[in-house]
Amino acid sequence: MHNESEKRIAFFSSDPAVIEMAFTSLRIIGFVQPLAAAQVFRGNLAGAGDTRFPMVLSCVGSLFMLAPVALGLGVGLGLGLAGVWLGRASDVTVRGVILFLRFRGGRWKETRV
Repeated sequence: MHNESEKRIAFFSSDPAVIEMAFTSLRIIGFVQPLAAAQVFRGNLAGAGDTRFPMVLSCVGSLFMLAPVALGLGVGLGLGLAGVWLGRASDVTVRGVILFLRFRGGRWKETRV
């Protein structure tokens, strides 16, 4: 086992392959966790009444970023579950940057509720 985290994962499964996949997945998503600020900016925009842009971004991102990249990395390149999580990490990163730029642009201040 790599470390204490793998021991905690073993609570859910004793299969070494499952433990290794879970550990790899957690390392990938943990690396981009600070970029989960996308959720914060989405919430800020929604709270200010700018709900349409984040909704459209979510739909477009899921269809044209998350699904193709996760599928391409996971299946196309044979990275399996790690590829799917790398796709998710890419999606969170791109959405976070776009939402940050939207928030920073300040157009949400003009939204009428």
